[in-house]
Amino acid sequence: QLYAIKKYVEPGMTFLDYGCGSGTTYEALKKADIKVNYVGLDIIPKNIQWCRKTFPEGTWVVNRWLHRIDHHTKGMDIIYSRHVVDHMESFEKAMDEHKRVAKKLVIVILWTGLLDSDEHQIKNIFENGKTYQDEYTNYYSRKKIMEYLESDPQWELLELTENIGPEQGPGSKDTVICLRRKY
Repeated sequence: QLYAIKKYVEPGMTFLDYGCGSGTTYEALKKADIKVNYVGLDIIPKNIQWCRKTFPEGTWVVNRWLHRIDHHTKGMDIIYSRHVVDHMESFEKAMDEHKRVAKKLVIVILWTGLLDSDEHQIKNIFENGKTYQDEYTNYYSRKKIMEYLESDPQWELLELTENIGPEQGPGSKDTVICLRRKY
């Protein structure tokens, strides 16, 4: 999970972990001695309560909306999300929201490789016992992602790398997408 962070993040940057869950990224940053001004954001209040108790020195905030980052436009140097955009109904809308809040960098980690198909395959998984109706498992099209990433002249693609990390099963290695705002 530190692959892209070690490559692109500089000490002292403001770092928003969108979908911080149980603070695994924060803990990894601490163990690797990567010093950023960290804010963990999650929609699940119990996650934030647990993080506040476990890592009281961190900044932990409950996000009020599922598909919107509760932060000001260009409010943080880096917006980082790991295994969050996979559960958004639209890759493009999720990335627009990341770019709205990021001053410099967007780092998104998807939990699967990309499809060779022309379209994304979006599946609502609420009926399979998940906890909220807007939960999705998405398999994104490489073609559609590249079209989207190449369409915004304010951002440059630093990296789109598939199959990062330890194998967890067929097709389950991460995809890393890194964007930098052009100035």
